[in-house]
Amino acid sequence: MINRRLYIDGNDDLWVFFEDENSYIDGPFLYCFDRQDFKFKKQIRLFTSAGRQPMSHSPLFAGQDSKGRFVLGSELGHLAKISQTGWQLFHKVLMEHKYLTTHGSKYKRPYFVRNVRREKRQEEKNRRIGQIHILSMAMAENLIFIGQGCRCCPNDILVLNEDGNLLYHFPFAVGPQALCARDGKLYLADYYTNFIHVTDFKGKWIESLDVLGSARRLEDYYDLKQGLLQRTWGPVPDSNNEKDEDYYMSTMCSLGSADLAVAMTHGSILLLGEHGEIKRKIESPEGSMYPVSIAADSSGGIYVGYLDNEFSDDFVGIYQMREGEISGPFLSGDLGIFESKETYLKDKIANFGAIAFDYFDLADIRLRKDNLSQETVEYLRKAVSLKPDFWLAVAYLGLTLNKMGDVSEGVAFMEKAFPKILCPVLGAEILIHYYRAGNKEKAMSYYRALEKIDGEVEMEFYSEKISTEEIKKFLGKKGRVKKQFSSFS
Repeated sequence: MINRRLYIDGNDDLWVFFEDENSYIDGPFLYCFDRQDFKFKKQIRLFTSAGRQPMSHSPLFAGQDSKGRFVLGSELGHLAKISQTGWQLFHKVLMEHKYLTTHGSKYKRPYFVRNVRREKRQEEKNRRIGQIHILSMAMAENLIFIGQGCRCCPNDILVLNEDGNLLYHFPFAVGPQALCARDGKLYLADYYTNFIHVTDFKGKWIESLDVLGSARRLEDYYDLKQGLLQRTWGPVPDSNNEKDEDYYMSTMCSLGSADLAVAMTHGSILLLGEHGEIKRKIESPEGSMYPVSIAADSSGGIYVGYLDNEFSDDFVGIYQMREGEISGPFLSGDLGIFESKETYLKDKIANFGAIAFDYFDLADIRLRKDNLSQETVEYLRKAVSLKPDFWLAVAYLGLTLNKMGDVSEGVAFMEKAFPKILCPVLGAEILIHYYRAGNKEKAMSYYRALEKIDGEVEMEFYSEKISTEEIKKFLGKKGRVKKQFSSFS
């Protein structure tokens, strides 16, 4: 599992945003759980019946607007808003001018927003502009705050309205590791110095909180000019964390109306008061785990998602911390997050309330457990019978039948689905089938289809069954394939 993020909504429901690579599609998924017993409640489906996703890059950040609609942000500058039914309301890319003007001056508007739906550019030919790199995101009062750039250098904070339109930006001393926003205040975490800086929504400095609680002098690290913090680059006294080099901030969240919960990279959670005083330190539940995400409910409960370590994708689980008591892990391991949903779906099917997507979801969970069985196939057949244009289910049915040895029927379903979803993995499986059957004409047609979708065909990227060189030799191709771009997003 990858990219796990936690979010508590206005109803105190716990949302888990994640991806998982153990099936034909890796997501992303957005599941809602009861925060008390961690039972699955509902989901927002982030892909259509044809497999289309609301954004083309893997999201890492999530928030909700004033109407409860989710805004998703990716590391590569993409923003998408989705409705409660998963419908894409917008998909935009945050862009910047990378260099000065031809006259050597800064652009008056160094940042701008592109609407992906209207401007389907496959390659940016103007090398003087590019997508920003998002570090952190927060939402409050109908505004979206974006921390970007790198976390050691001065960078601008971008402020957009909840429709994704850029309103303004302001300079800041660093690219913030994490952001929180509430009551007209913005909290920005400086990873390397372990200060949390508090500004108003326009960037005017209010105060700085010393996360280490060591009464360090702010002026040893920053200059304050005209109400704005600026980073100093000279040596600092006994600077950061010589005694504990792993003691840095990982992420943070608001706690109640004035406090903060700050997760440190070695696993502990610091509860900070309004002016940065450390009220409590909660030690890591199990050794030096890495807290990848944190959220808090209205009654002071804290929820932390842990990885095995900072450089691992092994998800330990979610721990609940309330009044000094720690419980968990919940939804642990690679498949733990699916167990409650599997029970939910089985109950729904048993009570004759299931729709096509429910049968598909249950089959998908079984495939993640390597359960290639006739029962799994029947769930997929039921999904297709209830919704014949459910092309993702048709593709899954074909892929599953093919894996189980029913090659003829499997390929027939895959070929039926491929023109509708244009999935390169699906196309590669069909190409491999015709390669093995010795049908050069059919194999060439799917090779060209893959060229149209992805430009250069690299079979190793889609499958471990065959190499690119073997396919090229069979088709009589030599050298590199000329890169092409399709109109598909």
